[in-house]
Amino acid sequence: MLLGVNITSAASFRSAQRLGSQGLVDFFELLVDNFLHLSPEVVARDADGRPVALHIMSSRFLHRDPVELSDLSTRLRHWIDVLDPLYVSDHLACHEVGGQLMPELIEVDYRDGTVVDAIARWADMLGTELLLENFPSSEAAGLGQVDFFRELTRDGVASLLLDLSNAIVAEMNGGACAGAWVSSGIRPAACHISGYRPSDVDPEFIIDSHDGPVSAESWRLLADVTARHGAPGTLVVERDGIIDEASWAYDLRRARELGTAWP
Repeated sequence: MLLGVNITSAASFRSAQRLGSQGLVDFFELLVDNFLHLSPEVVARDADGRPVALHIMSSRFLHRDPVELSDLSTRLRHWIDVLDPLYVSDHLACHEVGGQLMPELIEVDYRDGTVVDAIARWADMLGTELLLENFPSSEAAGLGQVDFFRELTRDGVASLLLDLSNAIVAEMNGGACAGAWVSSGIRPAACHISGYRPSDVDPEFIIDSHDGPVSAESWRLLADVTARHGAPGTLVVERDGIIDEASWAYDLRRARELGTAWP
């Protein structure tokens, strides 16, 4: 299992490099939206010889104008050609409603038959296998998510990037049971794990905050997934916003210790 960290900014890039110098990191997962203004050759140089994965946040492939989406895919394919990433992943979510951009991502309607076609088109435009991250559901509308991903992966349209903490958040907010991902039969192509916390506005609503230690529940879910499917090929320990390198390093060491016990 390769252990990675997410990089969302210049500051987190520097943190990632320091963690890498301690032998805690095998690869970097780059939130590529925030670095497209740079040359991929520069990023490859600063990765210190480590492999890179590309994680997309704001492609808006379900909504973006086809000409704009084609232009974005061309730019991303250049990065893919230069960096030969471990994987390319994106978020399956709605960025807008009725043409109006939303301040937060919204879960898709898994009954909408046009969604699968849009995913297939986007993967074809990128010219590579596409991993999609499960959504941290905020309500019962997310109950259909596991079944949707089961069909999506079975048909070879895309693969699953299983965010273990998102799965816990979804269950806590009334979405699909986290254990359903284990029993689904879907083998994750990659995994994320991070922290979450109650919302400052509504303490009963849990948000995928990426700003604190990984929970015991997320570690247990990782163990369950591993027991069922074997160790994931990659695991990214995420931190955003508040970056406490000591806490990040602790979770990376925990992940490394667990990984050595898995087949």
